[in-house]
Amino acid sequence: MLSENMRSFPIKNIILLYHFSRNNASRFFLFVILLYFHKVSRAILIRYTYRICKFFSAAVLPGENDAYTFLDTAKYSTISVSAADRFSPRLLPNDSRTGGQNMKKWMYWILTGVILCSTPGCTQKAGNSVPEDAMFCDNLAERVQEVEQLHVETATGTTEFSPSDSAPVYAMWFPVMEYADTLQGKSQEEFRQAMRERFQKTADLGINTVYLHVRAYQDAYYPSEHFPWGSYADTDIDFDPLAVLLEEAHAQNLSAHAWINPLRCPTDKAMQEMNDQYTIKQWYNSPEKNGTYLVQVENNWWLNPAYPEVRQFIADGAAEIAERYPVDGIHIDDYFYPTTDSTFDLAAFAENGGTDLTAFRLEQTNAMVQAIYQAVKKADAAMQFSISPQGTMQGNYAHQYADVKRWASEPGFCDALIPQIYYGFENETAPFTDTVSAWTEAVTEESVSLVVGIGTHKMGKEDTWAGSGCHEWQEHSDIPQRQVEYLLQCKDVDGIAIYDYDTTFAPETAAEAMAQQVQALLRTQSAGIR
Repeated sequence: MLSENMRSFPIKNIILLYHFSRNNASRFFLFVILLYFHKVSRAILIRYTYRICKFFSAAVLPGENDAYTFLDTAKYSTISVSAADRFSPRLLPNDSRTGGQNMKKWMYWILTGVILCSTPGCTQKAGNSVPEDAMFCDNLAERVQEVEQLHVETATGTTEFSPSDSAPVYAMWFPVMEYADTLQGKSQEEFRQAMRERFQKTADLGINTVYLHVRAYQDAYYPSEHFPWGSYADTDIDFDPLAVLLEEAHAQNLSAHAWINPLRCPTDKAMQEMNDQYTIKQWYNSPEKNGTYLVQVENNWWLNPAYPEVRQFIADGAAEIAERYPVDGIHIDDYFYPTTDSTFDLAAFAENGGTDLTAFRLEQTNAMVQAIYQAVKKADAAMQFSISPQGTMQGNYAHQYADVKRWASEPGFCDALIPQIYYGFENETAPFTDTVSAWTEAVTEESVSLVVGIGTHKMGKEDTWAGSGCHEWQEHSDIPQRQVEYLLQCKDVDGIAIYDYDTTFAPETAAEAMAQQVQALLRTQSAGIR
């Protein structure tokens, strides 16, 4: 049963031996060997995950259930490798790390990492058997045989970053608020080190794609001809944050996408303070374009996509990034029309001469999305353009005038749709499984991938709009894990994206709680208490 290439890839063979071993002593010996072949951080992660789950569930790896390997001890341990083939934990091809950081990475780290970092406690059922609601591998040996080598080395031990288009997307969002800690008041080296640490932690989860917020309010975290510096960048900044982000992300073999908000603008105060050299400030100062091209909604200003000049400006902004930087994609999220109020685009709608405001706005949003798509493809035909709309179809059409069904069924709008399905299973209005099904039915265009966005930011919080399920995120600590398990079995889902980095890793979330559990467990064991 051993692999032929034992010397080049011993981990696979150790897992196989562990799988078929019915002797606890042998399994322990093989477990120790496996830890040896992993980096210390990963060894600790496996060990602590195993200990925590065993401690709380009193589960014992039974010899008669040899498919229940230590990788599958409980819900915390791994992605179910009996899921659809596109999510099997085979190693990605042509994957590499620079600087001698050659590591073997399996996709099950996504689930293990999310659970370790995002859930407040173990929810395993007590008893002497494996929990009934856990998902385990029933064909581990077959899957292990399919594992391919992850890293391709050159003579120097490194290769250039080369993302795989065929690999499933395991992504994480990095919103602009991150820069308050990592960029504001920091030198280039301090910023680089901070992001290096974050990308390393992200890569260790099994994430292969990051969405980096580089323009949130018509301000930029890169030197731009069209936009002023973002508010978290010092006025005397002397380096390019986007260049640093891309260098560090690619060093961890992360596919890096520039995330922009095409319509949202700054507050009125920020608009007043903006230099007159920028286009949006000129529109702000113009009696003809203030209120038409640029419209104020509550405290923020917004671009109106109903005008060709505005749509071209937005496309040029995307092209500036795509042409100047080695980004792997351009990404936009759900900030489309900010209001249903008819006064927002009254003049443009009147000029159009139509009678259906909803149809008119859908048309304008479509034109804007197409303009961005074409600008990206003109810069680099292989570059990805992705959109992350609201989670529900009704929300997209009724509130933001985003024609997502058309984007999902016709070419020329986007390469990937990443709906923000930040809902629990008990959500009265939009239950998670039903919402996912609606999206899988909608995405029929072969060139469009469906990546489902899930949120760790809701953990422990009341879900105000969930009706009778408003307390689900407070009562259940395993929602992200169960969502991942569900998605891994959906053949029409091409990936998973997690919002966001900060709420996944922040000390005040479950990561700290989990660390405390580990410490308590070790103290209990050292005292001889079971």
